[in-house]
Amino acid sequence: MKFSTVIFDMDGVLIDSEPIHLDAANEVLGGEGAHLTEEENAVYLGCNEQRYWTALAERFDLSHEVAHYIDFRHQVLVRMLKDKLPISPGVVDLLRRLKSGGWKLALASSSERGLIDYVVDKGGMAGIFDVIASGDEVANSKPDPEIFLLAAQRLNSEPEACVVFEDSAHGIQAAIGAQMRCIRVETKSTQGLKFPDVFASISSFVDLDVDALLNLERKNS
Repeated sequence: MKFSTVIFDMDGVLIDSEPIHLDAANEVLGGEGAHLTEEENAVYLGCNEQRYWTALAERFDLSHEVAHYIDFRHQVLVRMLKDKLPISPGVVDLLRRLKSGGWKLALASSSERGLIDYVVDKGGMAGIFDVIASGDEVANSKPDPEIFLLAAQRLNSEPEACVVFEDSAHGIQAAIGAQMRCIRVETKSTQGLKFPDVFASISSFVDLDVDALLNLERKNS
C-alpha cells in the first residue's frame, strides 16, 4: 500500500510549546502550593488534558474538580501564546508543500479543540488540514492509538497508508499501535527520554527533504 496521508501532532511538532504548557500548568498549580519540574512533567507528555489533570489531582491532592484545572490552564495558555506563538521553523512551508503535492493532511493532538483552532488560525495554518482530531473527542489518550485512528477514519485512509510526525514517547507508541509509520521530531523537552523504535528521526523542518523522506517511506512500505 502506498502512503497517501500525513498526520501531525501539534505540541512539540507544529509548535515548540511543551515548555509553555509546563509554565501554564505551574501557574495553575502554584495556587495550591504545588509545582512540577521538567523531569517530573516528562512522563505526562502526549497525554490529553483529562488524563493529565486527573493524574496531577491525585498526585497533589488538588482541591477542585479536574474540569476546573483544564479550563484554568486553557485560559493561561491562550494568554501565554498570545505573547509568543512558537511555530516550529519550516513547518508551515512543509505543510504547504505537502498540500500542493496532493497529500491528505490531518492534525491529531491531545490538546482540546479550542486551543488547536487558536494555534491553527494564528499560526498561519488555517485551511491546510483536511481534518482535525482533538483530545476532547476521544475516550482514550495517547499512548492509545484512538486519536490517530479517528483522524485516518475521517480521511477514509487505511492506517497503513499514514505517516505520523510525533515528538513524545506516548505519541509514538500511539502511532505504532495504530499500525502507522512514525517519524520522530526531536525536541529539547524530550532529550534523554526513552523512545520506541521509529522509522526515522528529524531535528528540524527547515530544509527538510520531505519528498525523499516520504518516498523512502513508500519504497520501504
